[in-house]
Amino acid sequence: MTTKQLKTGGLFLLLSIAIFACKKDRTTSEPKDALAGGWSQTPTNFSGTQLYFQTGGNFTMMVRDTAYLNKYITFKGNYSILDDKLNVNITSKIETAPNGEIKNSIPLNIVLFDNDEFSIDDFVLTINYTTYPAGVPTATTTKYEFLFPYD
Repeated sequence: MTTKQLKTGGLFLLLSIAIFACKKDRTTSEPKDALAGGWSQTPTNFSGTQLYFQTGGNFTMMVRDTAYLNKYITFKGNYSILDDKLNVNITSKIETAPNGEIKNSIPLNIVLFDNDEFSIDDFVLTINYTTYPAGVPTATTTKYEFLFPYD
């Protein structure tokens, strides 16, 4: 090999390294939604409530009808997260008969958790929010155990 070939090869190698070393990762990914998945209210009992947060902001809450153990009232809506604030807006209520047939669907516009803060620790979702029994603002805490993730 001649000196000229070695210099040309070395220059080519250095330029290749410089180009590939400076290449930036142009893929952007959305931050992972920590709530995405199913959650069951604790302590678990026959009148349990389940929350389902789907990636993309869809929300479902199922509340067991205490008169029928296999019957749920389903609330649907959407949610968003900003820092430690969870905004859930219920847009419809769906009542089903014990055989699963839809009896009634009612449009709604309800904020589920007022003045809330949420946290997740050891697969337990804790939501601190305000309720208004008898019109008096009351600090309330509810907890949900993680059931399964949504992709």
